[in-house]
Amino acid sequence: MTFDEFKTLAKGLKCAYTSPNFLPDEYSVKVWYKFLRDLPCEVATASVERYIATNKYPPTIADIREQVATMMVSGEDWSESWGKVKRLISLYGMPNEKKAYEEMDETTYEAVKRMGWSNLCMSGNQTADRANYRIIYEAVVAQQKDRIIIPEGLRLKATNLKMIGE
Repeated sequence: MTFDEFKTLAKGLKCAYTSPNFLPDEYSVKVWYKFLRDLPCEVATASVERYIATNKYPPTIADIREQVATMMVSGEDWSESWGKVKRLISLYGMPNEKKAYEEMDETTYEAVKRMGWSNLCMSGNQTADRANYRIIYEAVVAQQKDRIIIPEGLRLKATNLKMIGE
């Protein structure tokens, strides 16, 4: 998102939240831009619009990034995803793993990959598989949201600091 696009977004926020303490000066706008500039303009705009429509108090940067993450990460419930996986197992079985993967969204694909397609196909304990799938699927969703909520530049800084400390 360009700075001009962000300024339009900030003006919209100021119209919706008229408190003089919300984005009070140009410095505040620049700080907000620093933490939101990596977001695609269309997604940021939709997230701000959704926030304005559902919240009566001004947002924080974290509120906007959380809205973006919610909009961008699979909205499917883990149990719906598990139902699709079971259907794909019965439809394709072990030999057609690639065809099954082609029909999965990114989140489901990652969860199935972690569990192992052949393990799921050959397992005799659907109850345990279902419980493990839920844990893994929810962890994948949390990781995807974290990648969106934490700006890439900040993630890189944290990684570099870890490497220096080792």
